[in-house]
Amino acid sequence: MQNNKNLNYMKLPTISSDTTKLLEGLGFNFNIYKDTINYELNPPTLALAQMWLREKHNIHVNPIPNFKTTWNQYHLGIVFRNNKGQVDMIALKEKEGDVANKLFESYDEALEAGILEGIKLIKSTTYGK
Repeated sequence: MQNNKNLNYMKLPTISSDTTKLLEGLGFNFNIYKDTINYELNPPTLALAQMWLREKHNIHVNPIPNFKTTWNQYHLGIVFRNNKGQVDMIALKEKEGDVANKLFESYDEALEAGILEGIKLIKSTTYGK
């Protein structure tokens, strides 16, 4: 396995400062992960926020390629346990009442939208750890 320092040439997608502030308000502290990853995280990456939602809150954010038309657009699926202890799923719609799922122009755009939905879930009454 290669050393993570060899990945420095890659620009890892980061979360916006607004999303970072919302996550920090829920207890997200990306500084604790710096010792386990061999490169500086400044600002935190989308993958790190996704991992935190999954490991800390059991909220799984999954961008899904749109197989019907192109692989360059993504749907978004969010899987979590609701307040009744049942597995539940959210698929974002373009607007309330739409049958078709919302399409995102990139994986990263879908992932950040999913992270924001995860934040809403944590604050809602339908979410149950």
